[in-house]
Amino acid sequence: MSCDGATGYSMVASPFALAVGGQRQETFYAQWSSGGQYDYTSQMTWSSSNPGVATVQAGLGHGVSAGSVTFSASDHYIADYTPYQCYSANMSCPIAQGGGGTGPGYVGPYQVEPISIIAQGTITPGECPTGGSYPGYVKQVTNQVQDIAGASYPHSVTVADNITVGSRHDLGGGTSTGSATTGSDGSFEDTYSVCSSACPGSTGETDAVQNWTVNGVPLFHVNSIIYKCSSISVDGH
Repeated sequence: MSCDGATGYSMVASPFALAVGGQRQETFYAQWSSGGQYDYTSQMTWSSSNPGVATVQAGLGHGVSAGSVTFSASDHYIADYTPYQCYSANMSCPIAQGGGGTGPGYVGPYQVEPISIIAQGTITPGECPTGGSYPGYVKQVTNQVQDIAGASYPHSVTVADNITVGSRHDLGGGTSTGSATTGSDGSFEDTYSVCSSACPGSTGETDAVQNWTVNGVPLFHVNSIIYKCSSISVDGH
């Protein structure tokens, strides 16, 4: 016979993000050697590394103030042993009690998203904001720092981004960085542009990802950008 037991644990989601004043349900699973996955959320003892940032009870987290936090779940009643062959059906499998896990998280800013378009359109050689000598497209937007629920983060903060080009790279160009100080509602003006010798006739595109930091802290959400000669899309906006 084979002894059956827990072979691993996981907390969903990890990492996680919470809005200030918001809540999020975390779930704790145990993976059994038989292939089954069991929800032990309600049986665990939950704790927060920083209750001033976020509290947690029965896996339900509540955001208190901006900052980093770790949720922990533990329970000594979960059988946490490695399955092995028992030599006879009458042998019992020894159980090493104990199981648990942790999940890091952050309360406060979660993403930066465009909330309005100020201007957009094709540009001629010499008009590229980055100084390029080719035609292309430019899009000026109002971006906003937001929490995980999509609500504005109502503080003046310093935001910085880094744009990295992906494997689809039909239009040329490279990476770019920038920074700005937001208004009291977390909003600021930003410009996206592409200048390429392939424009205006190309139907190709360049795909990129945009990572953000707020006051030096990396945000969980990463934007996707699609550059074309006739449009620029930021997370579908």
